[in-house]
Amino acid sequence: MEKTPLHLLPYFMQKSIDELQSIASRIGLYGLQNSKQRLVSGIAQKIVQRTTLERLLADLEEEACELLQFFVVRSEVAIVSQDLQNPAWRAAGSDRGFILSELMQCGLVGIGTDENRMYHSYALFEEVKGPLRALMLPNLPDPLAEQPAPKNFSAGTNTWLEDTITLLGYLHRDRIPLMKNGELSQREIRKILPLLRGTRTEELAQEPVSGGSSWFARLFRLAHGAGLLCEQEGSLVPGKKSFQAAINLFGSPKKALERILSMEGSYPGFETDLKCILNLHRKCCRKGSAWLSVESLKNHMYPPLPGGQPAQNQQRISAILYGFFSLGLCDLGHNGEDLLWRPHPEPEMIPEDSFGFIHLQPNFEIVAPANLAWESRVVLEQIAELISIDTLLNYRITRDSVYRGFCSGWSAAEQIRWYTRQLGDKRTIPQNVHHSIESWGIGYGRIGLETPLLLVCETPMLADDIYHSKEISQHCLGYLAPHILILKAGSEKAAIDSLQRMGHLPHPDVGDGTRWIHSGDRGADPVD
Repeated sequence: MEKTPLHLLPYFMQKSIDELQSIASRIGLYGLQNSKQRLVSGIAQKIVQRTTLERLLADLEEEACELLQFFVVRSEVAIVSQDLQNPAWRAAGSDRGFILSELMQCGLVGIGTDENRMYHSYALFEEVKGPLRALMLPNLPDPLAEQPAPKNFSAGTNTWLEDTITLLGYLHRDRIPLMKNGELSQREIRKILPLLRGTRTEELAQEPVSGGSSWFARLFRLAHGAGLLCEQEGSLVPGKKSFQAAINLFGSPKKALERILSMEGSYPGFETDLKCILNLHRKCCRKGSAWLSVESLKNHMYPPLPGGQPAQNQQRISAILYGFFSLGLCDLGHNGEDLLWRPHPEPEMIPEDSFGFIHLQPNFEIVAPANLAWESRVVLEQIAELISIDTLLNYRITRDSVYRGFCSGWSAAEQIRWYTRQLGDKRTIPQNVHHSIESWGIGYGRIGLETPLLLVCETPMLADDIYHSKEISQHCLGYLAPHILILKAGSEKAAIDSLQRMGHLPHPDVGDGTRWIHSGDRGADPVD
């Protein structure tokens, strides 16, 4: 939700004299009771003074200070009533409304509505935001304080998109039967896991966003929920446009971030937490990449309380950071027990129209950089077989992978042209690979299964009469045999109706061919 800035003067001009006098009394302003305009102006000038704010903070109950601190940390985003259900402070109990009212009566927080008029929204006044941040934030850990580089770290990549493409490619190559409960068997899942990058870093994911689920379970749930997978004859297969749909879904990491995290497990205050961290991320990217303390970020967002901070609140920050990491927006590392994160911009992929980055070897193996253009990666999933993923992508061309390419509309010539273009000007397809793809292309389609609609006649003469008739010719494609006509698919009813109008008495239903096999030698040797 976009924040609508609140300003002191227009906001207070809508208040009654009694409400304004109450606020004036709380901030120590006296003697302006006779004029509403002078009273509003006096409050606006008085409340931004450092001494006034220091006195207000000293007079506030501890619970009210905790709630005010929540607003100050999140001052750049709007806060709605649902956000205040999160027990991040002791004021989240039954007296939360009273504590919030106290902050409003001090003239520090205002109330409005969001753009959809669905919830109340709360925000610090723009004029007091800066002075309050100057007073309160120095007491909190600085989330942007640079830390020494860790000895070990994991580089964040767009794992969601990469592993979704891998999953779709695997299902494209191998039709995996579903069990009776509609799920994949553990045996099949174990075959896929080594090809998924996310399985190597899933220990970094924390509840509640991960929900305790494995990386594969989360990936499968999101791909299925996004309509990228479908069931076909008892097997799980990708939809016709699933590869492009996956690129559209995950290709812009920041746009995908909220969708992924909210699908996996939202909570009161989730959107404000996410937007705060996104703001910090933008600041860090402008300054340049640096390692930052996750613990400082947690304690900045959810400062320790006298009674103890609920553990789940800080776990949520780790879960959000894992979302950043798995979309390639940050790296994660360790210095001893300390977890660090390094924000960085979205990963740059090799442009689709750049060539010379893949290597095709005489042993039919393909080596490509991990940041290969997504569109090129999708093509490889359709015409080659993925072997492994690490700092490089490793594929292999096999007879089966080339055949699957044929079945997907990639002819032998098109596959050869694609490899030639991708290799660039300095390399060519090895001769044995070129020859193999060509020879497999020659053999493709020499045998095929058909399910034609046949019009079987007793004699060739009858077939000729029907073929040349005005009523049936529009439905005919040609002859299969002298006494058998091939009709257009789906023309059953129209053909039967036309035959009846012509005075024939056809069988009323479409048979499966057995009645002609078992009717003497009528089908094999029609009688003239």
